Amino acid sequence: MSHLLDTHVLLWWLMQPERIPARAIAVIEQSEQVSVSALSFWEISLKYSLGKLELHGLMPDELPDYTRQSGLAVLECESSIFARFHQLPKLGHKDPFDRLVDPHRYPPRHDPYLP
Repeated sequence: MSHLLDTHVLLWWLMQPERIPARAIAVIEQSEQVSVSALSFWEISLKYSLGKLELHGLMPDELPDYTRQSGLAVLECESSIFARFHQLPKLGHKDPFDRLVDPHRYPPRHDPYLP
């Protein structure tokens, strides 16, 4: 089974793994593939530029390579993914970044965000 990490879990995975609940770590470790959306890097870069995010010595543009080196796959943004947005179930996400990442999950290639 594959899983798609949201941006918070990506940052915790890379910088503060102790913040990830044990149950989520177990799921991640048992997954066939764990991915992140390339949009997560945009969200991180935006929040970093606004002074809302500290990256503990890293720069936002270093994160894609660092993410791949940690064993996570990066799902690139494709126009066809976003064209399917209207087909998504109404999941109730109010966070606009989460709604932008949702098209990567349908048709279901990944289980919902972790944790």
